[in-house]
Amino acid sequence: MRLLNIILTLALALQAAAQEFESGSIAYVVTAPGEVAVTQRLLPGGVNDYSDVVIVPPTVFFDGDTYSVTAVDQYAFAASDVTEVVLPNSIPGLGESAFADADRLSSVTLPLGLRHIPRYCFAGTALVDVALPPEVTTIGYGAFEECTALHTVFLPPALTAIGNHAFDWCINLYEIYCTAPLPPSVGDDAFAFAPQLDIVVADDAHADLYALHPQWGNDSLFTIFPDEDLAPTTLLYNSEPFRRDWLAVELGNHLAYKIYDSDDNLIAYTAARHAFLLAPARHDAVYTIVPATTADALPDYLATVTVPATSGIERLIPDDEPISPIPEPLITARDGQIHIWGDNYHRAIRVYDIYGTLYYERFTSGNEAIELPSPRLYIVTVDNYVRKVLL
Repeated sequence: MRLLNIILTLALALQAAAQEFESGSIAYVVTAPGEVAVTQRLLPGGVNDYSDVVIVPPTVFFDGDTYSVTAVDQYAFAASDVTEVVLPNSIPGLGESAFADADRLSSVTLPLGLRHIPRYCFAGTALVDVALPPEVTTIGYGAFEECTALHTVFLPPALTAIGNHAFDWCINLYEIYCTAPLPPSVGDDAFAFAPQLDIVVADDAHADLYALHPQWGNDSLFTIFPDEDLAPTTLLYNSEPFRRDWLAVELGNHLAYKIYDSDDNLIAYTAARHAFLLAPARHDAVYTIVPATTADALPDYLATVTVPATSGIERLIPDDEPISPIPEPLITARDGQIHIWGDNYHRAIRVYDIYGTLYYERFTSGNEAIELPSPRLYIVTVDNYVRKVLL
Protein backbone atom coordinates (compact mmCIF):
# COMPACT_ATOMS: atom_id res chain seq x y z
CA MET A 1 0.00 0.00 0.00
CA ARG A 2 2.86 2.37 0.80
CA LEU A 3 5.85 0.53 -0.68
CA LEU A 4 6.54 -1.02 2.70
CA ASN A 5 9.03 -3.54 1.33
CA ILE A 6 11.30 -0.72 0.16
CA ILE A 7 10.80 1.21 3.38
CA LEU A 8 11.59 -1.79 5.58
CA THR A 9 14.80 -2.41 3.65
CA LEU A 10 15.90 1.21 4.06
CA ALA A 11 15.04 1.12 7.74
CA LEU A 12 17.17 -2.00 8.18
CA ALA A 13 20.18 -0.19 6.73
CA LEU A 14 19.65 2.81 9.02
CA GLN A 15 19.30 0.63 12.10
CA ALA A 16 22.65 -1.03 11.48
CA ALA A 17 24.38 2.20 12.55
CA ALA A 18 22.64 2.30 15.96
CA GLN A 19 23.04 0.13 19.06
CA GLU A 20 20.26 -2.45 19.14
CA PHE A 21 19.31 -5.34 21.38
CA GLU A 22 16.37 -7.63 22.13
CA SER A 23 14.62 -8.16 25.44
CA GLY A 24 11.46 -10.17 25.96
CA SER A 25 11.10 -10.81 22.20
CA ILE A 26 10.95 -7.05 21.57
CA ALA A 27 13.67 -5.22 19.63
CA TYR A 28 15.01 -1.90 20.90
CA VAL A 29 17.34 0.76 19.57
CA VAL A 30 19.19 3.14 21.90
CA THR A 31 18.12 6.73 21.16
CA ALA A 32 19.80 8.61 24.04
CA PRO A 33 21.65 7.74 27.23
CA GLY A 34 19.27 5.57 29.24
CA GLU A 35 16.51 5.67 26.59
CA VAL A 36 15.37 3.25 23.90
CA ALA A 37 12.73 3.04 21.20
CA VAL A 38 10.85 -0.07 20.16
CA THR A 39 12.00 -0.92 16.66
CA GLN A 40 11.49 -3.56 13.99
CA ARG A 41 12.33 -7.18 14.72
CA LEU A 42 13.55 -8.04 11.26
CA LEU A 43 14.36 -11.46 9.89
CA PRO A 44 16.51 -12.03 6.79
CA GLY A 45 14.49 -10.85 3.81
CA GLY A 46 12.94 -7.95 5.72
CA VAL A 47 10.10 -9.85 7.46
CA ASN A 48 8.96 -8.05 10.63
CA ASP A 49 8.80 -10.88 13.19
CA TYR A 50 6.32 -9.57 15.77
CA SER A 51 3.23 -11.72 16.32
CA ASP A 52 0.27 -12.26 18.66
CA VAL A 53 0.06 -10.14 21.83
CA VAL A 54 2.89 -7.69 22.55
CA ILE A 55 3.04 -5.92 25.93
CA VAL A 56 5.79 -3.30 25.88
CA PRO A 57 7.32 -2.61 29.34
CA PRO A 58 8.17 0.91 30.56
CA THR A 59 11.78 -0.11 31.32
CA VAL A 60 14.17 -2.79 30.07
CA PHE A 61 17.50 -4.11 31.31
CA PHE A 62 20.40 -5.05 29.07
CA ASP A 63 24.12 -5.60 29.60
CA GLY A 64 24.04 -4.14 33.09
CA ASP A 65 22.12 -0.99 32.13
CA THR A 66 18.52 0.12 32.67
CA TYR A 67 16.69 1.88 29.84
CA SER A 68 13.40 3.77 29.76
CA VAL A 69 11.20 2.92 26.78
CA THR A 70 10.33 6.36 25.40
CA ALA A 71 9.34 5.85 21.76
CA VAL A 72 7.99 3.52 19.10
CA ASP A 73 10.05 3.85 15.93
CA GLN A 74 8.52 4.47 12.54
CA TYR A 75 7.50 1.14 10.95
CA ALA A 76 8.26 -0.66 14.26
CA PHE A 77 5.31 -3.06 13.97
CA ALA A 78 4.55 -2.43 10.29
CA ALA A 79 3.44 -5.43 8.21
CA SER A 80 3.86 -7.76 11.21
CA ASP A 81 1.49 -10.43 12.56
CA VAL A 82 0.88 -8.71 15.89
CA THR A 83 -2.74 -9.01 17.12
CA GLU A 84 -2.90 -6.89 20.31
CA VAL A 85 -0.44 -4.28 21.57
CA VAL A 86 -0.21 -2.56 24.95
CA LEU A 87 2.10 0.47 25.11
CA PRO A 88 3.41 1.92 28.40
CA ASN A 89 2.77 5.44 29.63
CA SER A 90 6.51 6.15 29.41
CA ILE A 91 6.09 6.69 25.64
CA PRO A 92 5.09 10.25 24.63
CA GLY A 93 5.04 9.73 20.85
CA LEU A 94 4.79 7.21 18.02
CA GLY A 95 6.63 7.08 14.71
CA GLU A 96 4.97 7.42 11.32
CA SER A 97 3.51 4.16 9.99
CA ALA A 98 4.39 2.47 13.28
CA PHE A 99 1.66 -0.17 12.80
CA ALA A 100 0.88 0.29 9.10
CA ASP A 101 -0.37 -2.83 7.33
CA ALA A 102 -0.20 -4.99 10.47
CA ASP A 103 -3.36 -6.54 9.15
CA ARG A 104 -4.02 -8.81 12.18
CA LEU A 105 -3.84 -5.98 14.73
CA SER A 106 -7.35 -5.79 16.22
CA SER A 107 -6.81 -3.75 19.39
CA VAL A 108 -4.32 -1.38 20.96
CA THR A 109 -3.88 0.42 24.28
CA LEU A 110 -2.08 3.74 23.79
CA PRO A 111 0.06 5.77 26.25
CA LEU A 112 -1.90 8.27 28.33
CA GLY A 113 0.49 11.13 27.49
CA LEU A 114 0.28 10.69 23.72
CA ARG A 115 -0.46 13.99 21.92
CA HIS A 116 -0.45 13.14 18.22
CA ILE A 117 -1.42 10.18 16.04
CA PRO A 118 1.13 10.39 13.22
CA ARG A 119 0.80 9.88 9.50
CA TYR A 120 -0.36 6.38 8.48
CA CYS A 121 0.21 5.16 12.04
CA PHE A 122 -2.53 2.50 12.00
CA ALA A 123 -3.37 2.43 8.29
CA GLY A 124 -4.38 -0.96 6.96
CA THR A 125 -4.81 -2.61 10.38
CA ALA A 126 -7.74 -4.68 11.68
CA LEU A 127 -8.60 -2.38 14.60
CA VAL A 128 -12.23 -2.71 15.69
CA ASP A 129 -12.52 -0.06 18.40
CA VAL A 130 -9.99 2.57 19.39
CA ALA A 131 -9.88 5.11 22.23
CA LEU A 132 -7.47 8.01 21.80
CA PRO A 133 -5.86 9.17 25.06
CA PRO A 134 -7.13 12.40 26.64
CA GLU A 135 -4.17 14.59 25.58
CA VAL A 136 -4.23 13.78 21.85
CA THR A 137 -4.68 17.05 19.96
CA THR A 138 -4.23 16.01 16.32
CA ILE A 139 -4.79 12.99 14.09
CA GLY A 140 -2.38 12.86 11.16
CA TYR A 141 -2.79 12.26 7.45
CA GLY A 142 -4.20 8.80 6.74
CA ALA A 143 -3.66 7.71 10.35
CA PHE A 144 -6.48 5.11 10.21
CA GLU A 145 -6.83 4.85 6.44
CA GLU A 146 -8.24 1.53 5.18
CA CYS A 147 -9.05 0.22 8.66
CA THR A 148 -11.97 -1.67 7.19
CA ALA A 149 -12.94 -3.42 10.46
CA LEU A 150 -13.04 -0.19 12.50
CA HIS A 151 -16.45 0.23 14.16
CA THR A 152 -16.17 2.71 17.06
CA VAL A 153 -13.77 5.59 17.78
CA PHE A 154 -13.48 7.60 21.00
CA LEU A 155 -12.11 11.09 20.38
CA PRO A 156 -10.60 12.96 23.35
CA PRO A 157 -11.38 16.40 24.83
CA ALA A 158 -8.04 17.89 23.69
CA LEU A 159 -8.62 17.09 20.00
CA THR A 160 -8.48 20.10 17.68
CA ALA A 161 -7.83 18.67 14.20
CA ILE A 162 -8.47 15.52 12.17
CA GLY A 163 -6.09 15.30 9.20
CA ASN A 164 -6.76 14.64 5.55
CA HIS A 165 -7.79 11.02 4.81
CA ALA A 166 -7.52 10.17 8.52
CA PHE A 167 -10.40 7.66 8.37
CA ASP A 168 -10.57 7.25 4.58
CA TRP A 169 -11.98 3.89 3.50
CA CYS A 170 -13.11 2.96 7.02
CA ILE A 171 -16.16 1.37 5.46
CA ASN A 172 -17.52 -0.14 8.71
CA LEU A 173 -17.05 2.90 10.94
CA TYR A 174 -20.47 3.63 12.41
CA GLU A 175 -20.06 5.61 15.61
CA ILE A 176 -17.74 8.25 17.01
CA TYR A 177 -17.85 9.42 20.62
CA CYS A 178 -16.39 12.91 20.77
CA THR A 179 -15.59 14.68 24.05
CA ALA A 180 -13.98 17.76 22.45
CA PRO A 181 -15.86 20.83 23.78
CA LEU A 182 -15.32 22.60 20.44
CA PRO A 183 -15.76 20.75 17.14
CA PRO A 184 -12.34 19.71 15.76
CA SER A 185 -11.47 20.74 12.22
CA VAL A 186 -11.95 17.99 9.65
CA GLY A 187 -9.46 17.58 6.77
CA ASP A 188 -10.17 16.73 3.17
CA ASP A 189 -11.68 13.27 2.68
CA ALA A 190 -11.12 12.51 6.37
CA PHE A 191 -14.17 10.21 6.33
CA ALA A 192 -14.33 9.38 2.62
CA PHE A 193 -16.20 6.15 1.85
CA ALA A 194 -17.38 5.80 5.44
CA PRO A 195 -21.09 5.05 5.96
CA GLN A 196 -23.46 7.48 7.64
CA LEU A 197 -21.77 8.19 10.99
CA ASP A 198 -23.41 8.60 14.38
CA ILE A 199 -21.56 11.31 16.33
CA VAL A 200 -22.23 11.08 20.06
CA VAL A 201 -21.39 14.19 22.10
CA ALA A 202 -21.71 15.03 25.79
CA ASP A 203 -25.16 16.65 25.93
CA ASP A 204 -27.83 18.59 24.05
CA ALA A 205 -25.83 21.82 24.11
CA HIS A 206 -22.86 20.15 22.41
CA ALA A 207 -25.18 18.44 19.94
CA ASP A 208 -26.48 21.86 18.90
CA LEU A 209 -22.93 23.24 18.65
CA TYR A 210 -21.74 20.40 16.42
CA ALA A 211 -24.87 20.55 14.28
CA LEU A 212 -24.16 24.21 13.48
CA HIS A 213 -20.54 23.52 12.50
CA PRO A 214 -19.91 23.75 8.72
CA GLN A 215 -18.25 20.30 8.66
CA TRP A 216 -19.83 18.31 11.50
CA GLY A 217 -23.21 19.74 10.56
CA ASN A 218 -23.12 17.93 7.19
CA ASP A 219 -26.18 15.72 7.73
CA SER A 220 -25.40 13.66 4.63
CA LEU A 221 -22.41 12.21 6.53
CA PHE A 222 -23.00 12.84 10.24
CA THR A 223 -25.94 12.42 12.60
CA ILE A 224 -25.38 14.17 15.94
CA PHE A 225 -26.68 12.65 19.19
CA PRO A 226 -26.31 13.59 22.86
CA ASP A 227 -24.86 10.82 25.04
CA GLU A 228 -27.31 8.28 26.48
CA ASP A 229 -27.29 5.93 29.44
CA LEU A 230 -25.51 2.62 29.10
CA ALA A 231 -27.54 -0.58 29.27
CA PRO A 232 -26.11 -2.56 32.20
CA THR A 233 -26.70 -5.92 30.50
CA THR A 234 -23.87 -5.19 28.03
CA LEU A 235 -21.05 -5.52 30.57
CA LEU A 236 -19.22 -8.73 31.39
CA TYR A 237 -15.71 -8.86 32.87
CA ASN A 238 -14.46 -12.37 32.15
CA SER A 239 -10.79 -12.93 32.96
CA GLU A 240 -8.08 -15.56 32.67
CA PRO A 241 -4.36 -15.84 33.48
CA PHE A 242 -2.00 -14.74 30.73
CA ARG A 243 1.68 -15.69 30.49
CA ARG A 244 2.29 -16.34 34.16
CA ASP A 245 2.49 -12.67 35.26
CA TRP A 246 -0.70 -11.11 33.87
CA LEU A 247 -4.44 -11.33 34.13
CA ALA A 248 -6.28 -10.74 30.84
CA VAL A 249 -9.69 -9.14 31.47
CA GLU A 250 -12.12 -9.22 28.57
CA LEU A 251 -13.56 -5.81 27.67
CA GLY A 252 -15.08 -5.11 24.24
CA ASN A 253 -18.72 -4.08 23.80
CA HIS A 254 -17.70 -1.05 21.68
CA LEU A 255 -16.96 0.90 24.87
CA ALA A 256 -13.94 2.71 26.25
CA TYR A 257 -12.64 1.88 29.71
CA LYS A 258 -10.66 3.74 32.36
CA ILE A 259 -8.43 1.49 34.46
CA TYR A 260 -7.11 2.51 37.88
CA ASP A 261 -4.48 0.87 40.06
CA SER A 262 -4.65 0.14 43.79
CA ASP A 263 -3.80 3.78 44.59
CA ASP A 264 -6.60 5.10 42.32
CA ASN A 265 -4.13 6.33 39.71
CA LEU A 266 -5.40 6.21 36.13
CA ILE A 267 -3.08 3.78 34.33
CA ALA A 268 -4.93 3.16 31.05
CA TYR A 269 -7.74 4.42 28.85
CA THR A 270 -8.57 1.87 26.20
CA ALA A 271 -11.16 0.35 23.90
CA ALA A 272 -9.06 -2.79 23.42
CA ARG A 273 -10.40 -6.33 23.56
CA HIS A 274 -8.53 -7.00 26.81
CA ALA A 275 -7.03 -5.17 29.73
CA PHE A 276 -3.77 -6.84 30.73
CA LEU A 277 -3.30 -6.37 34.48
CA LEU A 278 0.15 -7.04 35.91
CA ALA A 279 0.50 -9.38 38.86
CA PRO A 280 2.74 -7.67 41.44
CA ALA A 281 5.74 -9.47 42.84
CA ARG A 282 4.75 -9.66 46.52
CA HIS A 283 1.29 -8.34 47.37
CA ASP A 284 -2.06 -8.74 45.66
CA ALA A 285 -3.23 -5.74 43.63
CA VAL A 286 -6.74 -4.36 43.18
CA TYR A 287 -7.58 -2.71 39.86
CA THR A 288 -10.74 -0.77 39.09
CA ILE A 289 -12.26 -0.85 35.60
CA VAL A 290 -14.80 1.85 34.72
CA PRO A 291 -16.59 2.00 31.35
CA ALA A 292 -16.82 5.46 29.80
CA THR A 293 -18.39 7.05 26.74
CA THR A 294 -18.40 10.85 26.51
CA ALA A 295 -18.92 11.29 30.25
CA ASP A 296 -16.09 11.21 32.74
CA ALA A 297 -17.11 7.68 33.70
CA LEU A 298 -20.07 5.37 34.23
CA PRO A 299 -19.51 4.45 37.90
CA ASP A 300 -22.68 2.33 38.19
CA TYR A 301 -20.97 -0.30 36.05
CA LEU A 302 -17.45 -0.31 37.46
CA ALA A 303 -15.69 -3.53 38.38
CA THR A 304 -12.89 -4.21 40.84
CA VAL A 305 -10.47 -6.97 39.90
CA THR A 306 -8.02 -8.48 42.38
CA VAL A 307 -4.83 -9.83 40.84
CA PRO A 308 -2.80 -12.13 43.09
CA ALA A 309 0.93 -11.63 43.44
CA THR A 310 3.06 -13.54 40.94
CA SER A 311 3.57 -16.44 43.33
CA GLY A 312 -0.18 -16.93 43.64
CA ILE A 313 -1.58 -16.19 40.20
CA GLU A 314 -2.01 -19.94 39.61
CA ARG A 315 -5.02 -19.65 41.97
CA LEU A 316 -6.87 -18.03 39.09
CA ILE A 317 -6.56 -21.14 36.91
CA PRO A 318 -9.74 -23.30 37.06
CA ASP A 319 -9.56 -26.25 39.44
CA ASP A 320 -10.26 -28.72 36.66
CA GLU A 321 -7.34 -27.47 34.57
CA PRO A 322 -4.20 -29.38 35.57
CA ILE A 323 -1.03 -27.42 36.25
CA SER A 324 2.00 -29.31 35.02
CA PRO A 325 5.21 -28.98 37.04
CA ILE A 326 7.82 -26.85 35.28
CA PRO A 327 11.07 -28.79 34.76
CA GLU A 328 14.40 -27.26 35.66
CA PRO A 329 16.05 -25.46 32.73
CA LEU A 330 19.33 -26.57 31.20
CA ILE A 331 21.90 -23.74 31.37
CA THR A 332 25.22 -24.00 29.53
CA ALA A 333 27.96 -21.60 28.36
CA ARG A 334 29.84 -21.91 25.08
CA ASP A 335 31.03 -19.84 22.12
CA GLY A 336 30.66 -16.58 24.04
CA GLN A 337 26.98 -17.18 24.84
CA ILE A 338 24.91 -18.43 27.74
CA HIS A 339 22.35 -20.95 26.45
CA ILE A 340 19.12 -21.70 28.33
CA TRP A 341 17.03 -24.65 27.20
CA GLY A 342 13.77 -26.20 28.33
CA ASP A 343 10.14 -25.29 29.00
CA ASN A 344 10.87 -21.63 29.70
CA TYR A 345 8.00 -19.78 28.05
CA HIS A 346 7.60 -16.38 29.73
CA ARG A 347 9.79 -17.28 32.69
CA ALA A 348 11.80 -14.42 34.19
CA ILE A 349 15.47 -14.73 33.21
CA ARG A 350 18.09 -12.57 34.92
CA VAL A 351 21.88 -12.66 34.58
CA TYR A 352 24.16 -11.02 37.17
CA ASP A 353 27.89 -10.78 37.55
CA ILE A 354 29.46 -11.93 40.84
CA TYR A 355 29.18 -8.36 42.20
CA GLY A 356 25.41 -8.35 41.79
CA THR A 357 25.25 -6.10 38.70
CA LEU A 358 22.25 -6.99 36.54
CA TYR A 359 23.45 -7.62 32.97
CA TYR A 360 20.36 -9.05 31.37
CA GLU A 361 16.65 -9.37 32.13
CA ARG A 362 13.65 -10.46 30.10
CA PHE A 363 10.61 -12.72 30.06
CA THR A 364 11.65 -15.41 27.66
CA SER A 365 9.59 -16.73 24.75
CA GLY A 366 11.48 -20.05 24.70
CA ASN A 367 15.11 -21.13 24.41
CA GLU A 368 17.65 -18.36 24.90
CA ALA A 369 21.15 -17.57 23.60
CA ILE A 370 22.57 -14.59 25.52
CA GLU A 371 25.78 -12.96 24.33
CA LEU A 372 27.70 -11.26 27.14
CA PRO A 373 31.27 -10.03 27.78
CA SER A 374 33.72 -12.85 28.48
CA PRO A 375 35.68 -14.35 30.14
CA ARG A 376 33.54 -13.72 33.18
CA LEU A 377 31.61 -15.56 35.91
CA TYR A 378 27.82 -15.03 35.87
CA ILE A 379 24.87 -15.94 38.08
CA VAL A 380 21.83 -16.99 36.00
CA THR A 381 18.33 -17.14 37.48
CA VAL A 382 15.26 -18.57 35.75
CA ASP A 383 12.40 -17.69 38.11
CA ASN A 384 13.59 -19.32 41.35
CA TYR A 385 16.18 -21.60 39.73
CA VAL A 386 19.79 -20.34 40.14
CA ARG A 387 22.97 -21.49 38.41
CA LYS A 388 26.54 -20.16 38.25
CA VAL A 389 28.31 -20.34 34.88
CA LEU A 390 31.72 -19.36 33.54
CA LEU A 391 31.54 -17.78 30.12
